[in-house]
Amino acid sequence: MFKPAMLQVFGRTLLCRDLDVAASFARTQNLDCVTELGDKINKKGALTGGYYDVRDSRCQQRKKVSTLKRKLTKLQETSETTKKDLEASGERVRNILEQLQVAESEFQQHQRAIE
Repeated sequence: MFKPAMLQVFGRTLLCRDLDVAASFARTQNLDCVTELGDKINKKGALTGGYYDVRDSRCQQRKKVSTLKRKLTKLQETSETTKKDLEASGERVRNILEQLQVAESEFQQHQRAIE
């Protein structure tokens, strides 16, 4: 009973797994194609549509962006703290090396005095 209507609407439309397959069939077989994700490829070459996941609302996207911004801020703060710690460690190493040079110099003076 509905077969003529279904053939009229869907008779020359093919469901394909991806855009490459759909584009190939649309060109070679003169068929309209639809991918599993909802992209439509017209037999004349037009590409329209695409899949829109209604579960990802704008509010959820804003929450994700907000969360990622907070994480970025924390990482930047951690990076700054780490840089400051590294600079302080470098200064301590320079001080220790300076003390070592002084000690070596004094050691050499004492060694010369003994000889």
